[in-house]
Amino acid sequence: MKSLKTFGQLVILPLAVTALNSTPATAVSIYPIESDTTGFKDVLSEYQQFVYGERDPFDNPAAQRLDASQLLLDANHEVRVFFLDEGAGKRNDLFYSTTGPTTQNGTVFEDISCKAGCAISETDGNVNIGDWVNLGNFQAGTLFDFTLGAINRTDGQTDLYRTQPSLNPDGLDHIVAYEYKDRVVIGFEDLFGPLGATGGRNEGSDRDFNDTVFVVDMPVTQSTSVPEPTSILGTAIVSIFGIIYHRKRHLRVNPTFANSSPHSQVPSPQKG
Repeated sequence: MKSLKTFGQLVILPLAVTALNSTPATAVSIYPIESDTTGFKDVLSEYQQFVYGERDPFDNPAAQRLDASQLLLDANHEVRVFFLDEGAGKRNDLFYSTTGPTTQNGTVFEDISCKAGCAISETDGNVNIGDWVNLGNFQAGTLFDFTLGAINRTDGQTDLYRTQPSLNPDGLDHIVAYEYKDRVVIGFEDLFGPLGATGGRNEGSDRDFNDTVFVVDMPVTQSTSVPEPTSILGTAIVSIFGIIYHRKRHLRVNPTFANSSPHSQVPSPQKG
């Protein structure tokens, strides 16, 4: 069984916005892969090669490694996010935010639990492989950020894993990104601490970066290639300018995102 967390009301608190073309966070609808019109459903199996068994590192030498903090949209585009897999014993939440010509933020998937076919699945799961959401239309030059909210099993507090390791609660990388056939494949590690570490808030992490895996249908541009980190893979993301959420079902927290930049200091969330 996965870790329980609270479930209840979602409250959006937009703070100051500097861009004129700005959209506040809104709820998104989840669609089945059969309704996809981008062609992703025809190549879904190719992207599943990125995901192996639980505790196997998330990697693909045939794809181009990206800097997950520099996911810059290369052209005007309608951006969709497809759920690919999970190897998590937790029910995590995935958020996004954008800065630049189009400023927007919100939830991508929440209380993530795969129904069947994933590295870890549950009969009461709420998402299928290939399920997707439409984030909307974005202008070229928009910078995308993603973040994962995960409950730490040692104390019930929420850990928010972002682009910059220095902003992560353990100071480590927690996200890896690749470009493959004009889409971006992203994997998160949701366990606190170095590989295998225990004691304190450490959760004996396997550092496999397959706890939440998704594909973003977006053309990106990056100026340089990204070297592999010394630990198995990584980097994390977020910048949502005003979300406090509280839910009552399964073990859940109330993270507050009070800054619009992933490079600015974000106060630590408190347990709800």
